Amino acid sequence: MGTYTTRVLHVSPQLSSALSIIRSYIIVVVAGVTGGILMDKFRYKSQGMFVAFLSIAIFSIAMYFTSSVPLLCVVVTIVISYMANAIKSTYWSTLGEAGISIEDTAAAISIISTIGLSPDLFVPPVISRFLEYGERIGNIEVGFNLMILWLAVWGFLGVIASIILGKRARKSTIKAKRAY
Repeated sequence: MGTYTTRVLHVSPQLSSALSIIRSYIIVVVAGVTGGILMDKFRYKSQGMFVAFLSIAIFSIAMYFTSSVPLLCVVVTIVISYMANAIKSTYWSTLGEAGISIEDTAAAISIISTIGLSPDLFVPPVISRFLEYGERIGNIEVGFNLMILWLAVWGFLGVIASIILGKRARKSTIKAKRAY
């Protein structure tokens, strides 16, 4: 967020730093607490995940159209950060909907953790290539636009995953009702 706000939105380094602190620390805590409260409002957690991933995809696309209005674009990036952190704080709540038994929870969490944390290994090199490409052609904004597109694509993949999870959850509910 810091590099984007200074290099593309032309926000002062001081304001950019303050926004990065808000995104990195305050939003994480707020989303961690309120994300769980919001997800509990949905009958199925997969529905909440669907809304969160769809929001990320839509707001990522909105970044393309709001970069000419820095304040609005900053709000859009904060919404994306909030939704991403709400997902991170609640994705364990979908284990039951996925049909994971209590006995298999530890194994499932270790596999999910490996998958869930793997982007920390491959995303920075990918994003840095996007930014290097933008700099190489003389337009850093192109690199950031590739990064935003990357985020939107992963948001839509999350939408698909939440739809699959939702179908599985509904099948499990139907099976459970038939068992009674």
